[in-house]
Amino acid sequence: MADLAPLIRARLKAEIPALRDVRGTVDFAAIGRNLITFPATFVFLAADSATPNTRAVGAFVQNVTVDVAVVLCVKGANDPTGEKTSDELEDLRAKIRTTLIGWEPDNGFEPVGLRQGKLLGFKDGVAFWQDTYQAKDEFRA
Repeated sequence: MADLAPLIRARLKAEIPALRDVRGTVDFAAIGRNLITFPATFVFLAADSATPNTRAVGAFVQNVTVDVAVVLCVKGANDPTGEKTSDELEDLRAKIRTTLIGWEPDNGFEPVGLRQGKLLGFKDGVAFWQDTYQAKDEFRA
């Protein structure tokens, strides 16, 4: 079973040039050290769940649902009302959703779907939004 998060990172980098920084979870701490360029996106495995083995005899087979978090970070500059930041956030969310929903990675995953989205908060002029995308795969042993 392949890892979905790197595939999503690669797709976002290739398809949405407006995202100036696309990274994994380990780089999330870079926000506090001013080491990223906004708007930025952090993509990482958020959860997975599996069904019981589907076979009584032979190969072990489980269906696995993988959740990948896409955290979008938009920094408002010279935006006292937050309107420009909100507009940029919505525009980028729409581009990300259009890029990912229905996309079928080449490694056996079913098409990607949106599971949920939520505002994580604001800090130091940066708005943080997380969308969680989901796809199913099959594990065989």
